[in-house]
Amino acid sequence: MPAFEEIRRALEREVAKGARGSQELRTDADAKILREQKEVEEYIPYMTETERKIIGYLLAHNQKMFTNRPDCGHANTLLAKGIVVEAARPSQMVTYFDVPFTIPDHIWTVLKRHQRQIPV
Repeated sequence: MPAFEEIRRALEREVAKGARGSQELRTDADAKILREQKEVEEYIPYMTETERKIIGYLLAHNQKMFTNRPDCGHANTLLAKGIVVEAARPSQMVTYFDVPFTIPDHIWTVLKRHQRQIPV
């Protein structure tokens, strides 16, 4: 068998492995998103009154981002659950009272779906 034929076959095997590898990564990422969505959905009935007020306000105003102190103030439990995440970019200048936070898109989808359970 010519050397170039062996090289071609080796490259095809590597490409096939890479394709499966990227598929596995995408599947893992999708599984993580689905797991986080399920956790939030299951947590909604157990939200505190303060959490409901914060999320209710954001949903009512269609507002996914807000600013707060680095510890996220009254929304610190939402930060701990991953419902809210810090949105500051690396090297972005922030002040103590103006750290940006956001609700990730996949979490926002769940909250919008259950908006009636979270009154303003």
